[in-house]
Amino acid sequence: MCKGKESKMDSRSLEKRLSSVKETAEEIQGLARWCLQHRNHQHSIIQAWSRALRKAKVPHRLTLFYVCNEIVQNARRKKLLDVNQHFATAIKDAIPLVRDEKVRHKIVRIFNIWEERGIYDSKFIAELQEIMENVGTVNATENEVVLAGFQVSIFLEYLFFRMFYSDGIHLYFLNII
Repeated sequence: MCKGKESKMDSRSLEKRLSSVKETAEEIQGLARWCLQHRNHQHSIIQAWSRALRKAKVPHRLTLFYVCNEIVQNARRKKLLDVNQHFATAIKDAIPLVRDEKVRHKIVRIFNIWEERGIYDSKFIAELQEIMENVGTVNATENEVVLAGFQVSIFLEYLFFRMFYSDGIHLYFLNII
């Protein structure tokens, strides 16, 4: 294990590197190789990957999935199965971010490659594909729960209070609702 300054992972620097990686084999492979060389910081690497993915525009999300693909395939080849296990949760959480029609079929192709090459088992791949297909339904259910608890009168009270308070006018709550 590294000592001193080298033992600390600069997450911001890594996130910046992930955000700027180009969709070329050389850059993707180089970044994936670096991540595997620093696998003792895999939690920080995976968190930085997740943050970069959430912040990225749709086309770059595909590039970040290519980086992930390179990491997990090389980890499998090198029998570093813990890397793949730790990436699994982040991958599942990332699926809703790559449902756009521009990249969806390429992401599904990555899943199929993972299954064919034994990177992840069929059960996990089926979970990923189900999430890919049913995210809208899950979000609709979550929205229904939120909407069921939403109370317009409380929201309006909050807005009136914020409006009056932000103008510097200190009025007692007006009971107009």
